[in-house]
This record gives sequence, structure tokens and C-alpha cells, in this order.
Amino acid sequence: GLPEGGVLGPTSYISLPDTLLKTLYAAFKHIICLLHVDDPAFAVQTHEQAQQVLHSLDEWCDLHGAEFHVTDKKTVVCAIGHNPNDVLPPLVLRGKQLTFLSCHKRWLGWLFAPDGGAAATMKHRIGIASGKYSIWAGLVRSGALPLSDALPLFESLVDSCLAPFRWLYILADDSKDTLNTLLNRWAKHVFAPDIWTSGTIHRWELGWSVSGFDRAVLDVARRRAKLIMLPEDSWFKRWYEWASVCCSNTWAQRSKLI
Repeated sequence: GLPEGGVLGPTSYISLPDTLLKTLYAAFKHIICLLHVDDPAFAVQTHEQAQQVLHSLDEWCDLHGAEFHVTDKKTVVCAIGHNPNDVLPPLVLRGKQLTFLSCHKRWLGWLFAPDGGAAATMKHRIGIASGKYSIWAGLVRSGALPLSDALPLFESLVDSCLAPFRWLYILADDSKDTLNTLLNRWAKHVFAPDIWTSGTIHRWELGWSVSGFDRAVLDVARRRAKLIMLPEDSWFKRWYEWASVCCSNTWAQRSKLI
């Protein structure tokens, strides 16, 4: 292993997750792997598959001399869709039983509002993005950041905070008015105009030809295209196609109407 903070740490870390992901994707057909800095998250379909993945992690650690920090608060299991009163068989990693969470809200809080739902999540994301916007707008209005540099920075600093799951929270009843008003207000604030001037005009002056809601529509189109282009035997594509016809209240059905 490498000591934490060592000069070889960053370079070695880049290579280690790459081997881990290749190992898991080669061994398991239906698995989602996410890496948030040095915190991995794995999504699988069954309890049996979860233990098989953990066994693969054990073997990967032994092969590469790596270790996971396994504690009852650091390494946890979110069992989605089961009865909370049911006792699930233990899952083991590095010889230690993992903790099953009774509540998932804490672990989904970055992407979703703690109380869930499309409208609440949209409000949650707007709150985070607004804080980043205040920093950005302050730099622009003070003259410290020229518009030629500010516009690309807006996309990476501000809009990137709105983007996570925008394709999903667009289903909120008031998403169109909320997202359009938000972007127009932000454009208007950059120029500090008279209250009677139009935010839409200032949005076009900044080169933001796509409205706040239309940005979300593009996210929906990209998400649908990605699912449609998956291989025919993809588990995700099969679920998407099933949800498109099974009932009218799924995202697959409702997103067609946007």
C-alpha cells in the first residue's frame, strides 16, 4: 500500500480504480459502479450478486495490496425496495459484516432533496446552484472576470450544479416556469438593469439562447437517446422499454410528453 498523502498517491490512485472497474465490469453484466473521489458505490440487482461483488473486491484487494476502510458508518448497504422489517442475510467485505441502512436519505442527499420528490429535488439543486451563481456574478460585475472567460465558467460552475438529475426533476409541475424564470433572473442580475427590462433579452445578450427549461429538455433527450442506443440485451434498456408501455406514470412515459 501507499501512505496517505504520499507523492505517489495521486498517480497510483488513478490506475487502481481503473483496474477495479475493469475487473467488475468483466465479471458482472448488470452492475453500476460509481467513484466519488475515493469512495466507490456499487449498484446490483440481488443480494446474491452483492456478495459476489464483495468477494471480487476481496480478491482485487489481495491482488493489488489495497484495502477498504470498512466500518459500520463508512461502508454501508442500501437495500432498495425491501420490507424494513425483514431481516436480510449479512453481507461481508474484508471479513467484516456490512451495516444495512434503515434510511437512505443521508446517502442520497447530494443528488436528491432529503425529503425526496421532483419538486423538492429541483428546489434543492437550485439552492446549491444559486450559491455558486452568487460567486460567479460577483466576479463578473466587479470586472474581475471578463465575459469571455465567465460564460464557459458559468457552465462548469453554476449549471453543473443544476444538471444532476435535471432529466428527472423536470417532471415537477412548475419546472418550466421555475427554470425559465431562474435563468432570466440570473441574466438580468449580471447587468444590474432597470426593473422594467426583460430578463429574456439579457439572456440572449449573454449568448444563452437555450432557456432554463429547454436545457432540461435537452437532458431528457440525451437520456432517452442513451437508453435507446443500449444493446438489445441490456437490462437497463429492457426496463426502459417495459416502463414505456406498462403504465402512464413512469418517467419513460411522461418524458415523451415534454
